[in-house]
Amino acid sequence: MSDKPVLKKSLFGGFRKKDVIDYIEKLQSENVSFKRELENRAESSDDSQALRAELDALRADYDSLKKDYTELADKKSGTVVQDAVNYSESLVDAARESATGILAKANEAVAGACAGIREAKSGVQSAKNKLIISWIPFSPILTRLQRSWQPAYRNQKENNCGNIQYRA
Repeated sequence: MSDKPVLKKSLFGGFRKKDVIDYIEKLQSENVSFKRELENRAESSDDSQALRAELDALRADYDSLKKDYTELADKKSGTVVQDAVNYSESLVDAARESATGILAKANEAVAGACAGIREAKSGVQSAKNKLIISWIPFSPILTRLQRSWQPAYRNQKENNCGNIQYRA
């Protein structure tokens, strides 16, 4: 408060009645204003406490939802991984089936080629046998021819003659 006296003394002992009444009214008015301020603060405090309680509840809900989301995300990512594994297994199975079909066709082609080779080999053997049989009648003629050419061949080697003429 101020150092200045609020109530002035009156001439006949005591204080002036009007100053005392004004002072009391002023105090009552300040008292009412302090009460209102206290009530506002109390309400504000109650509101703050209510808001804090609500905030705590919201944080708890948030934490719970975050946990649920994390669990769902983990499950979903596990599902995605499992789906990818299943898809890759189906691709491998399809490739295996395709490779089996290609291998079967290649085996058929090789078997056909082998049969053709066996047939050709048999034909060559048959032609060889026919050729041998057809040469048998020529064998004595060839033997005589070989004997008749041997002296001429020896002469050619010994005389270094490069021109051998056949005389029939």
